[in-house]
Amino acid sequence: MKLPLRCLRGTYILLLSFFACSYLFSGDALCHEPLFVEGARTMWKGGLMLEFSWEHEKMKKENGFEFLKNNSFELETIYGITPNISVRANLNAGNSEINPILGTRIRFFRFDGFGLQESLSLNFAVSSKGSRGGISFASEGRRFYLFSFFSGELPHSFQKLEIPFGLAFGIRPYLAEYDQPDLVILTEFLRTESAFFGFSVFPSIKNFALQGGILFEADNPNFWIFKINLHIHLNLF
Repeated sequence: MKLPLRCLRGTYILLLSFFACSYLFSGDALCHEPLFVEGARTMWKGGLMLEFSWEHEKMKKENGFEFLKNNSFELETIYGITPNISVRANLNAGNSEINPILGTRIRFFRFDGFGLQESLSLNFAVSSKGSRGGISFASEGRRFYLFSFFSGELPHSFQKLEIPFGLAFGIRPYLAEYDQPDLVILTEFLRTESAFFGFSVFPSIKNFALQGGILFEADNPNFWIFKINLHIHLNLF
């Protein structure tokens, strides 16, 4: 199905307006990423990020009785081999299962403007449930943020190929220095087997951040996902 020409023009105008505002109203770029949409971040050389997350899924029947309830926990470490290559190791536990994940992210494009950094990265990960590869884009400024990604998941059964897509827009309500409390608010859209929309908040100070958000399924508002992340950035060298 082809999109009407006026829809394409509107999309181009929206993106051009976003980048124009990013250049006009930004200072130094700081690193923030969405909670559900995959970003393009790589750590600096010798940098280590520790992340602990808790995810809660819940669905209710129309009569209000609980139908589905899942909890999962994840510990993630990301280490910067070079400023453009990071490796990560995840340990995910949920539904009586433990799933280790190994992955890498390679940033092959970076542009630094006045208070704006744009990145394109390739992402690869392998786990006991299958392998995944994709490409992600990030435009990060002091005031505005834009993220998007495509990825392909190929289970070991080779019976289906899932291609998730994500998009997120973020804004910093007020400008803050590195040693001051900071806040970024993001709206997120995620498309897997179903479409999800929601928001997340990202308060931080120095190298510590606590991120929380919620996603709702577009076709079933009774199903939602709540997630909390704790970030700690360390410099090993």
